[in-house]
Amino acid sequence: MTIHKIITAVCILIAAVAVGYAVYQHSHKVAAIDNTVKNTINAEAKLITKKIDKNGVEHTILEETNNVLPKDLMTSNVGYDTAFVDSLIRMTDIQKKEIVSLTQINQTIQGKNLQAVQTNDSLKRRMYTYTDKNLYVSYTPDIDTAKTGFFSYKYNQNLNVIQYNRKKWFLGEDHKYIDVASDDPNSTVNGVKKLTVPASEKDFGIKLAARTVYLPQNGHVGAGAQLRVKWGKVTGTGSELYFPQSQHWLPVLGLEYNFFSY
Repeated sequence: MTIHKIITAVCILIAAVAVGYAVYQHSHKVAAIDNTVKNTINAEAKLITKKIDKNGVEHTILEETNNVLPKDLMTSNVGYDTAFVDSLIRMTDIQKKEIVSLTQINQTIQGKNLQAVQTNDSLKRRMYTYTDKNLYVSYTPDIDTAKTGFFSYKYNQNLNVIQYNRKKWFLGEDHKYIDVASDDPNSTVNGVKKLTVPASEKDFGIKLAARTVYLPQNGHVGAGAQLRVKWGKVTGTGSELYFPQSQHWLPVLGLEYNFFSY
């Protein structure tokens, strides 16, 4: 039996074991609940600063680095503000295990001493209106002066939310921030509540991919298939590559250990 047939057989065996392991893990999944959590993860994002941009629009900058909730805690109903989550999904068909993130923005919209304009409606009734690029308000008095009249209003707003990562120094960890701004100068952002549930990184994984290599020593190019099996920080690779110049198949085995990720 040639060496490339041995490598092929080993790759098939690894793939079969990997698939069997994945099926076993899925059917024997046990929820790992962290009962050592002492402090509830706070959904309230920390207010960092308020800034005025080039157009005079106020931006509210908040940090959400500490608002990341492990998925096992979301489904266990411990370690976070369950009332906040329940209040947002109560009227939906969304399940907690499906949640990726939740955001609630609290703001106040306020105007004072706005100048009303007197006009007439389609029925020639006197009415008072106020309008700007965001707000339209009208008041129509009742014909019977003993009765109150009627208000109508329409409000439009662009509430812009930008999420971004920034390091406090070039080798530091990423800190997550939220930039919230409204196109209405009468709007003030009071606070943001947010919980993010990141996708958990799998300890075990398998990939089958196409691979090509170039050997600068002789100028040969090889192409073929590669199987990668990851277990924690260790990754094993097996490739079968064909080199047209020599008309040979070349098996390649490899082993990687991840010391550091950045």
